[in-house]
Amino acid sequence: MNNNEGLKDFYTKCINCELCPCLTLDKFEHEREIEQKLKQKGESLYPLKCEPYFLRDIEKGIPPRGFYFQNSPVEILVVGQNPGHPFEDEKLKLQRKPGESLIERWFCFFKKIYDKIPNSTDQTLIFHKNLFRYISFILDITDNLMDFKNVQENYNPNIFNETYRRIAFTNLVKCSTRNERQKLTDDLIAPCYKKYFLNEIKYFQPKVILALGRDVENYLKRQKNYPKKQIINIRHPTLFYRKEEEKEKLENIKKSIHELLK
Repeated sequence: MNNNEGLKDFYTKCINCELCPCLTLDKFEHEREIEQKLKQKGESLYPLKCEPYFLRDIEKGIPPRGFYFQNSPVEILVVGQNPGHPFEDEKLKLQRKPGESLIERWFCFFKKIYDKIPNSTDQTLIFHKNLFRYISFILDITDNLMDFKNVQENYNPNIFNETYRRIAFTNLVKCSTRNERQKLTDDLIAPCYKKYFLNEIKYFQPKVILALGRDVENYLKRQKNYPKKQIINIRHPTLFYRKEEEKEKLENIKKSIHELLK
């Protein structure tokens, strides 16, 4: 079995993951903090509901996801914190169907997101559109940084494939939170990090980890069992750089990454 086949089997297990400790643990770090504060104030404790923090319903088309690759090993592993809420057409695409591979449907859907980007004005695609702009520029796949409003002027179908020949994309946690603004504490991230992310590092052997935001960067740097991989932080793609500073910021990130890729 080659590395790509091994990864496909690995992600097949991941996307069909049924048992996540985060869905069953009675207390999480932030809940314990609330209890402690209430005790200090001398207030009576209220019952904390043990409700799932993550959206995960494979039957309804909300499986663990938020990863994509075409090749391994890669130069850069792009890492987010966890996927956002699924699109409606995504849920329809990923509903369990007899005889059809869930992982193949997910990879197909992910690629189609990027096929929509050049001519899309959909605000829900800001993350993917900016990530596409940033990575293609950082890797010199495009000569210049594509303007957000005019991506179609520089786009050609080969850019996506060339980008994912050199990078892979994943998240620390593979499930969406019920509240998209939910802060993920270390104990919520840890099970998925240990079960899946550390294995992704072994499969992809990236030279650089590109962390999408400070939360991802800081979490990785706090882990004692984190493999010694260089981490570069970039602003989360849903948050724009100021227009007058965007290119300079990305030029600096690009320079740092190219130094590490030598």
